[in-house]
Amino acid sequence: MKCCELTAADLRHVVQLQRATETPDDQGGTVRTWSTFASCRAKVSQISAREAVQLAAIRSPVVARCVIRYRADLTASDCILFNGQRFAIVGAPVDLEFRGRWLEIELQGIAAI
Repeated sequence: MKCCELTAADLRHVVQLQRATETPDDQGGTVRTWSTFASCRAKVSQISAREAVQLAAIRSPVVARCVIRYRADLTASDCILFNGQRFAIVGAPVDLEFRGRWLEIELQGIAAI
């Protein structure tokens, strides 16, 4: 997908960008909790049936794609919350056309909230 094909009107969904934090529990250990560090507009789409077959052949867990405005602070260890579903980021977010305008993120479903 080229960034020139995207417009602000394509960003129909709202997603929350979340980051894991380790918080101490009462037994001396830590518990991983997810906290939202940003909320933004996005274009979220499921992968096509053809892509699903191709990705299954290489054992890729990708189930959806998300495009947001460029952010330098988003990493592969973060996750995205969309419609009550938490998605892990598969691989590093991709700067479309290396212009610093749009990020394409491949997602893997984790669990319902």
